[in-house]
Amino acid sequence: MQRDTASSNPGRGATALLLAACALLYLAASLQVWAWPALDGYPAIERWLDAGFLPHDFYTNTTVKFGVDTPQAFVVGGLSRATGVHYAVLLAGLTVLRHLLWPFVLYGFFRAWSGDRLAALLGVMLGTLAAFALPRMLGWAWLWGDASTAMFAVLAATAGWSAFLQRRAAWTGWLMVIACLLQPLVSVHAALMLAVMFVVDYTPAERRAPWRRPAVL
Repeated sequence: MQRDTASSNPGRGATALLLAACALLYLAASLQVWAWPALDGYPAIERWLDAGFLPHDFYTNTTVKFGVDTPQAFVVGGLSRATGVHYAVLLAGLTVLRHLLWPFVLYGFFRAWSGDRLAALLGVMLGTLAAFALPRMLGWAWLWGDASTAMFAVLAATAGWSAFLQRRAAWTGWLMVIACLLQPLVSVHAALMLAVMFVVDYTPAERRAPWRRPAVL
């Protein structure tokens, strides 16, 4: 759905500046560099870096083969080993980057959903300002400011929703795979949202097409 017919829509430059301002405000309001539940993933990274780390610990041994924190341990632990930078610092930097990207990703989803740049921009701006409201608004309660894998999965899943609304099936699939690797439960919730979009936003002909020609997916 791409309408964007209103002449009052802001230009690309103004939109980018406003989204950048939202990113900085969201960063200031939400960032928690070292906080729970991200700390739960630290033992898996330590074990990946040192196979002898707490060899008889029950919790650490849950990620010996594969667990929720295994992909993060592989990526962040690998980066830490390659660069010599402590994994906690790397996670902090990635969390800052996630905060800065989130308003842009959310704008893309709102725009794909509404077909209107101004409505999408207002949605992001109101959501950002709500982070400073008292009492705290519930709209952002499902977003945490820490470096947990779930929050990175939310970023990928939201981008996947945008791609799905834009009929970009391949991108949707890859982004959902990333979300699933990061946090499987988030990908389940995201898949339910995709199912709703498939019913509500897709035409009857588009809903029948995958059953007749699975290759269209």
